[in-house]
Amino acid sequence: MELIKIKNISVIGAGMMGHGIAQIFATQNYNVTLLDVRQDLLSKAIENIRSNLKIMVQRGMGEQREIEPTIQRIKTTLDLKEAASEAQFIIEAVPENLTLKQKIFQDLDSLCPSETILATNTSVMSVTKIAQKARIKERILGTHFWFPPYLIPLVEVVKGKYTSDEAM
Repeated sequence: MELIKIKNISVIGAGMMGHGIAQIFATQNYNVTLLDVRQDLLSKAIENIRSNLKIMVQRGMGEQREIEPTIQRIKTTLDLKEAASEAQFIIEAVPENLTLKQKIFQDLDSLCPSETILATNTSVMSVTKIAQKARIKERILGTHFWFPPYLIPLVEVVKGKYTSDEAM
């Protein structure tokens, strides 16, 4: 696995954790693609991010002038192929369902280059089991962001049985 400069990040799942993870990266000037299965979920995620940023400004944890540029760095999509196409780092943040997570990583295997790092955001599931059905298991690792991720700057990174040192 070749070391790459990460500038494009995709987050799969715009729910409670996903939109907060997207917000973290967008505030740090990364290009973010946020994917979910319905447009209303994506619209709600962007509303939540905007609201979070406004509250943070009110509490002295950000600048008003940065809200819209941060929002503009987040592109939304319903298409996994689009979410995977330019991402160097993809974080899956869907519900804790092993079959669903395995399917997403199987699909990502065929949609993104082999050097793309894939992460599952889980606090309870085995990274090794999640990676089990993927073709390139070495690039899959675990992340466990604390809630809410945009307020608690803490993430645990978990190596699975197959995860390479380069991915870590």
